[in-house]
Amino acid sequence: MHSTLLDAMTARAAARFRVAEQLGAALFVTVLTAVAAQISVPLPFTPVPLTFQPMVVLVGAAALGSRLGMASQVLYLALGIAGLPLFAASPALPQGAARLLGPTGGYLMSFPLAAFVAGFLAERGFDRR
Repeated sequence: MHSTLLDAMTARAAARFRVAEQLGAALFVTVLTAVAAQISVPLPFTPVPLTFQPMVVLVGAAALGSRLGMASQVLYLALGIAGLPLFAASPALPQGAARLLGPTGGYLMSFPLAAFVAGFLAERGFDRR
């Protein structure tokens, strides 16, 4: 069976819509990560606050998959490094790239890897058991 011109045009439009849908979903998880950072509980014994970010990273990646989940977290880090106030509020820790050199840097830099692993496992059905 041969495809018609209309089939080719609708397939191309569907592919563009799919890319836009994936981009929107990744941006949504990026925004959720930034919002979860603002819900923080300072702990008196450490400069690292308790946030909802790890939950958003893992659940978002399970929903998006490995590549999109990791991309959403790389975008979050890139926006934070660029200076946007996306990281958890802290009077002791600076915003921007300097945050990655402080005590929370290891947590933040692990977000893309954690998202990739969670998405990878979800793609293989580990989120269903």
